[in-house]
Order: sequence, then structure tokens, then C-alpha cells
Amino acid sequence: AASDVYKRQLLSFAVQMLPLSVVYSAWSGISVLLVAVMSYAIYGDVLRWPAMMGLFFIIFGVVLVNMYTVSQNQ
Repeated sequence: AASDVYKRQLLSFAVQMLPLSVVYSAWSGISVLLVAVMSYAIYGDVLRWPAMMGLFFIIFGVVLVNMYTVSQNQ
């Protein structure tokens, strides 16, 4: 419960500093990556190469969005 409040405050602070497309893509990509890594570490789930390739594409997409998004603050 307290961590949800902290996450929402962090997300709202990030949206004030960065464009929404950058914040949302990074937030989503990091969440998917963390779930996959934690399921591997805690439950011993096997990450096969297609899953790892998909995670790589997610990270690559987030990097592309961050590189080519123009901030209104600049």
C-alpha cells in the first residue's frame, strides 16, 4: 500500500520532467523486464531465447523512444 503511493508519486514527478511517451514506455518496459527477472530468480522460471529476444526488443524500443522524443522543456 505504501509502496503504491510512492510509485505513483515517482511516476507523477517523472511526467512533470519528461514527455509522457518517454515515461510510459520506460515504466512499462522496466516493469516487464523486472517481472521476468524476478520470476526467474524467485520461481526458477526458464527464460528461453525467444523470451529473452522479446525482452531485448522491449528495451531497444524504450531506448529508441527516449532517443527520438523531443522534450517541450528544450
